[in-house]
Amino acid sequence: MSSLEPLRDIDPDQLFRLFVDGRFQQRYRGWVGYEDKEPGSVSAMLEGLRYTVQNFDLTHGFSAHYVVALHGKCMSNVRTRNPKTKAGELRYLNAGMPLFPKSATLAGIRELLRDRCGDGTVVFNTDSIAERAEDLDAESVYRELKSTGRINYRPWYPEIDDDTKAALDGSGSLTDFVAAKHHVQSAIAERLDTVVAKFNQAIRRSGTDYCRLQAISSLVRDLEVLHPFADGNCRTFACALLTHLLLYWDFLPALLENPNLDGERSCAEFTAEIVAGMERTAQLIRDPSIALFGYSITESTPEERAQFRELAAPLLHALSGNGDGPVSGADEQLILTLPLVETVTGERWEKTLQDEPFKGVGAYGTAAPGYLYFCFHDEWVAKGLLVEDELRKVVERGVSAIVTSDAQHIRMVDVPVLVVGDVQKAFVDVARAVRLGSRCQLALVTGTVGKTSFKNWLYHCLSPQTAVHAQLHSGNMRFSILQSLSSIRRGDKCSVVEMAVGSPGPAAVERSLQVSPDVCVITHIGECHMHNHKSLDVVARAKASIVQGLRSNGVCVVNRDAELFDVAVSEIRSRRPDVVIRTFGTRETDYGCL
Repeated sequence: MSSLEPLRDIDPDQLFRLFVDGRFQQRYRGWVGYEDKEPGSVSAMLEGLRYTVQNFDLTHGFSAHYVVALHGKCMSNVRTRNPKTKAGELRYLNAGMPLFPKSATLAGIRELLRDRCGDGTVVFNTDSIAERAEDLDAESVYRELKSTGRINYRPWYPEIDDDTKAALDGSGSLTDFVAAKHHVQSAIAERLDTVVAKFNQAIRRSGTDYCRLQAISSLVRDLEVLHPFADGNCRTFACALLTHLLLYWDFLPALLENPNLDGERSCAEFTAEIVAGMERTAQLIRDPSIALFGYSITESTPEERAQFRELAAPLLHALSGNGDGPVSGADEQLILTLPLVETVTGERWEKTLQDEPFKGVGAYGTAAPGYLYFCFHDEWVAKGLLVEDELRKVVERGVSAIVTSDAQHIRMVDVPVLVVGDVQKAFVDVARAVRLGSRCQLALVTGTVGKTSFKNWLYHCLSPQTAVHAQLHSGNMRFSILQSLSSIRRGDKCSVVEMAVGSPGPAAVERSLQVSPDVCVITHIGECHMHNHKSLDVVARAKASIVQGLRSNGVCVVNRDAELFDVAVSEIRSRRPDVVIRTFGTRETDYGCL
């Protein structure tokens, strides 16, 4: 039975061993050098582990959203040496991963080439072997590695044209850059979804402990090789995520000598490394004073141990079960259930399913285990895709039920189907019903720039204090807003939703009314998307329109340093004379002053 007990059994002063590279623990004096190398890393990794404790239940598998959120925790406030990385953001540039003769193996290279065969992209950044997988053989690559002392693996990256490259280099407009960045990140997100779906299917089919261990090893390796983030991949996958998966499937966590082997060894070889790491954990639990990797906790100073214990306090509190551990079933469950969807739409499910809350909401290709999927099949038809094939793919990703407007879909799938007249309306109505059924305080964030950053900052500030909900890597258009609202959990005390406002017309007001926020935030008002707005006054009116849906006694928070601040406030007052306005900025009179 899955349990957190092994994590509780580890000496609290030595939890750093779960994420500090074993090769360096002696040199780092445990965790001290790890923190010195990249300040903020220790507290971030401890927060990542706490996040796994809070989201421990994987009954219905897990999603790529969880992977992204976990990365956000593991890299939050880390002063990284990679300036292009952000916590919880998929990379959009080409990446590299070094392979070394002492750690990479021929079997590992064979698997790299096998997995990349047929994707049509270059596998290595090293000039002498910068070719596609099908044009290389593992023995030649391994000889090159041995002779040169290092080669650079190129994680999968979509083929992009010269215009997209120029946009990513910042040569074009901001609009061009955002579009190009979104294009690349969407392609990587699709690969990430596939990796996670593959694992969820493999773990369901595994019948033995060894098969489960292989599935976990393969997932960590696949994620590392994909390298979906600019930095922090290994610590997220081979440390935090691996610990979560091992504990959930009833294994001891693993203390790895070299976590980076997740990308340099074959799946079988990395599985052996995990087994060796679990034995080290057993040794540490039996004798906390043992010298592992040449270092014993007895060598640390009282000050170092006290400092680490202070950093680990939130994690230890979560493990103690004092209100901050894994959220109980009632608190962690989504408000969204089968009966609620029936009540809102007035329709009935074809085929039955256990009356359990959903794990999330999907549409337009976003699907994961336990999700309710809203099927917009016209999009598939418009692209010339076979609806039956696309539905099968959605079901293979583990969705629990489907809402559609075509009754023929009932015979195409083996999951419950609910047929409605208008899928878009059903999605809106369900999201609105969940929002009205929740008791959480909701903050709606908009602005010409800074929406996503503000949402993520607010989430990371609030999450250590209370149960907070946010889709950290979601977009800010109609689908993302509805998905975020529909995914609010029963125990959430607050929620943060990001919203793009294209114009001051009825669409913006409609979205605001759907969200029904308690707090509206306008991060900035500036010269973006002027081809749509035509003037800054129109921009200000558009941003101010979000207060239409603000609940009574609501608050609007506005950036006082924005050039159009006065215009925005005037527009807010004209729409909601009663609204309370708070400001942040550089003035001492601002409620939030930088």
